[in-house]
Amino acid sequence: MFPIFVIPATDVHVFSRAKINRQGERVVCMLAMKVLSTDHVVREGQQEPFDPISSLRDARCGVPWLLRHIALGVVCTLISCSDPLVGDKNCGDPVALRMMSYNVAQQVGEPLAAQITDTEPDFVAVQECADCDELLERLPSHYAMSAPPRSGVTMLYDSSSWEPTHTSFVTLGINDDGWGERVLHWARFQHRDSDHCVNTFSTHWCVTIRNSDDQCTVDQQLAYVDETLNYAFEREAPLAPVLLAGDFNVFDGFEDGTVIETLTGAGLIDVFRSHRPTEDATTFQGNSWAPPGRLDYIFASSPVEVLDAYIDRSLPSDEGIDHFPVVTTLRFGTP
Repeated sequence: MFPIFVIPATDVHVFSRAKINRQGERVVCMLAMKVLSTDHVVREGQQEPFDPISSLRDARCGVPWLLRHIALGVVCTLISCSDPLVGDKNCGDPVALRMMSYNVAQQVGEPLAAQITDTEPDFVAVQECADCDELLERLPSHYAMSAPPRSGVTMLYDSSSWEPTHTSFVTLGINDDGWGERVLHWARFQHRDSDHCVNTFSTHWCVTIRNSDDQCTVDQQLAYVDETLNYAFEREAPLAPVLLAGDFNVFDGFEDGTVIETLTGAGLIDVFRSHRPTEDATTFQGNSWAPPGRLDYIFASSPVEVLDAYIDRSLPSDEGIDHFPVVTTLRFGTP
């Protein structure tokens, strides 16, 4: 059982709903608000003010100072006691969904489109997808894009089953490896039939081995980890399960390195490895200056039932794509 937090009477924002640090500790979320201010707190991506207990926030409500803040702490505890990785009661019943993570290497041809179409994913976290509009034209008409790609990163989705409710981009790095901006894309979706909701993330991280004197190091990638976890688990929108996918460029140790160990140590589930603990997981085919290895991942928050996970190596290498996509089918909320 989580303890009750009493929020101090200071004119500052108390933040955040949830945070997972590198040691995997779960810090109980607290309701974002200004305790002694009558200013509204507005949720990101929404127009309506978020004012859930205005009578407690308002100094004129007549409740004594101590009782007011104890009551506020109780409310925050009640909000926090549900697992921050699982979601809240507004998210509907869980459904089985399929996700693909794919660094498409700027390719948009028919073989790639056919591979995605045959997989029938609910979501495709894409990287190096500068011409996603052209790729979409080759996919079935029910596929859409959550937002125009930024630095080649976005999310494709099955619009017949899912509706995006919030989207945004976060800058993780600026030219850390000489290849421009590195971003995290957030798209929150709600299922059209069950109302189940999920927070999806697509990302593409800097390359640590490109130049010995640039800013992209393991420590810089660990800073990406912190920013990603903070953003993923501190959403002002109602809490929901998390899917984090992308090309993480973890050449320093691949899945046995510090970066991936930090992500899994924070409570995220490596869906491929949880389903296939001993199978070869190479996703990057290598080139003249970079060795082959496992760069591409899909992580899920817990609890989750991984129904299937695999690496699709069906597309010939002569199609110009040097990454194999990761695919998973899963259902959240199953112990």
